[in-house]
Amino acid sequence: MDLISELPESLVHHILDSLPTKDVVRTSCLSKTWRRIRSSYPTVNFIQRYFHPPNVFQEFMKHSLQSFITNKSGVERFKLCMAHNDPELNCLINQWINYVANCCRVEEVNINMKENTRLSAIGMPFASNTLIKLHLCGCDLLDIKPSIINLPHLRKLVMKDIMDLDDTLVENLILGCPLLEDLQFELCDKLTRLQVSNLNSIKKISVRYCHRLQSVEVRAPSLESFAFRGFIEMGVVEKCEIDLAACETTLKDLNLSIMNVTSDWLQHFISKFVCLESLFLFWIPYLETIKISSPKLKKFDIGQCLELGEATVVDAPLVHALNCSYNKLPFYNISASNLEGVELNFTLGDHDDVWLNTLRDFFKKTIHIQNFKVAVILRNREEGDRVITHELTDSVFVVWQQLKYWNLDVFILSATPEHWIQDLLEVCRCKKMCIAGYENSSGDILRALEEELSKRNMEAAADREEFGKDGNGLYKNCKGRGLQRLVEAGRTNLAQENELKEEDEEDITCWIPLLKAYQTLYNNNIICVDLKREWEPLSRCRGCLNCMEWKCY
Repeated sequence: MDLISELPESLVHHILDSLPTKDVVRTSCLSKTWRRIRSSYPTVNFIQRYFHPPNVFQEFMKHSLQSFITNKSGVERFKLCMAHNDPELNCLINQWINYVANCCRVEEVNINMKENTRLSAIGMPFASNTLIKLHLCGCDLLDIKPSIINLPHLRKLVMKDIMDLDDTLVENLILGCPLLEDLQFELCDKLTRLQVSNLNSIKKISVRYCHRLQSVEVRAPSLESFAFRGFIEMGVVEKCEIDLAACETTLKDLNLSIMNVTSDWLQHFISKFVCLESLFLFWIPYLETIKISSPKLKKFDIGQCLELGEATVVDAPLVHALNCSYNKLPFYNISASNLEGVELNFTLGDHDDVWLNTLRDFFKKTIHIQNFKVAVILRNREEGDRVITHELTDSVFVVWQQLKYWNLDVFILSATPEHWIQDLLEVCRCKKMCIAGYENSSGDILRALEEELSKRNMEAAADREEFGKDGNGLYKNCKGRGLQRLVEAGRTNLAQENELKEEDEEDITCWIPLLKAYQTLYNNNIICVDLKREWEPLSRCRGCLNCMEWKCY
């Protein structure tokens, strides 16, 4: 017999609030009443930039707070995103934060103050027995006393754009969060030294754009992922000492970006991590050569290393995923026998015939992968990109030698036609796409393009029909989903493309030679598609009561 369901609801609330977490979970398996009460702790999202006019946003915050207080509703997850400063809202925001901080079951708090908006941290939940995730952006912690920091069950802590977050406060945060698993700092300009120790559960640490940071020392035998992104001051990459000596046998994922280090230091640093499976190196300007030996490395990603030359060797026989983007060379000396996925990005105008021949030899070694797709992209930020896409064949390198003086981006990926089109639409702002190839190859890509555009248009139409609009022109019952992009495609005549005049198109001096080179290669078997993209304004619901979530967009 379910005894709890026989009790008055108010008494059930009192009992459940006094139970330890493990007992609450056990009770939830027995009681329908508990499950109904548990669902009454909703997610509260306040996103200012989607709410017009501004006074409507203020009224909604005020009305919803009164409703929560009246109904004695709890809050499990709270998110506040402010796009601009509004002094009239400060008092109301503080009331909401105090209300959330006093909720007995709050688990997640995410406060994001953007641009020049700042928010005092007074009243925020720095003492909570239930909080699991805390994300603060653009908040002032000046008045936070170290003695009040007590978050014994916090698993994830994210501090972004916290101007007064100094070394002492970070030390007290770490002491007050003994069960942390994920620790992230970004744009914290007052932080000069980061020391992490006595966190036996920590698995991930990320430090980005803290331009005064001089040293990072981690003593965490459970650490599996570490990411560091430095800072550039007046064109110079700032130095920061990194010591992960206690993590040599556990670290699996290493991400290093914008660092002022020598080749010898980096080579010695990487060699310590015997269990490394994923290595990401980006924009290390003084890196000239490196020899990496890593028996368990499976994924290697390197980008914007403009001085890294041909003496570089990666001894990693198990690597199955390789990504090289805009380096001095298109790829580096690495075993290709186990490669399953390759992504390369480079600019044709930066390289000579020897460079292209080296690239050709690399693809001969990766013939077992197959399904390589290529996009040659003519960038135009204002009008939109023009793209020629095709499969990778040996004869394509002859065309590239003819076009080596043009400033053209090349994107190469091993993918199915469906995945290729999805990725291509993400990396390009396509205005015109020309699909070149023979009957089978060009037909597959064209079908994938038409299916992807049809899918997006159907989703956009379904969203409009499902959501509908209320009297204020806002979409209702969105349940947290966003509106999809509208895409229209129409085929154009290839001959008309060749007749375009320079005064009609600023980039035509490059586009016409590019198009004609591929016409010759593929015997005019090129399909031209014009793409037109439109976005529906992201106005969404203010209160999704059906899914027990309060939202304002």
